[in-house]
Amino acid sequence: MWRGIAAGLVLILTSVSGWAHKLPDLSCRAFSGKFVQLATKSGHHFEVYRTGPPSARIGLLLLPGKAGLDEHTLAWADRVGAQGYRVLTLGLGHASRHAHAAARGHGRRAAMERAAIEYLSAPGRKVITFGWGHAGALQSLEASAADPHDVSGTVACDGGCR
Repeated sequence: MWRGIAAGLVLILTSVSGWAHKLPDLSCRAFSGKFVQLATKSGHHFEVYRTGPPSARIGLLLLPGKAGLDEHTLAWADRVGAQGYRVLTLGLGHASRHAHAAARGHGRRAAMERAAIEYLSAPGRKVITFGWGHAGALQSLEASAADPHDVSGTVACDGGCR
């Protein structure tokens, strides 16, 4: 399992390290992905941002933590998607802070992460969770630990990833 995590970390960091810090001015940006609805097994519907080719061999669950689905997060997802990854961005943002106040909220967040991982899973595709900032890094680690059979790698970046 640790070899898979290390391989995922090297793969993602190699792919994004050259441009992740060079995001363009996004004030008039048109995003290439689209918002889609997913549902948890209990029927809770939520929205994710999806980008990248459907035939990608690697799926990335992007967990931006407190930032949520802001313009920089969407642009970052688009850039990773343009590199050939299938990306889902689950921006819990401010809602996740409130969700932490109750165990039910934590359970809902975990169910949303599970539904996103299932959506990304496809025959022959590896799924990697990538979280930045303290909250996103923690979410990435928790999502991977909760679903070790479907997640091939985990990246937790608590600084410098924006």
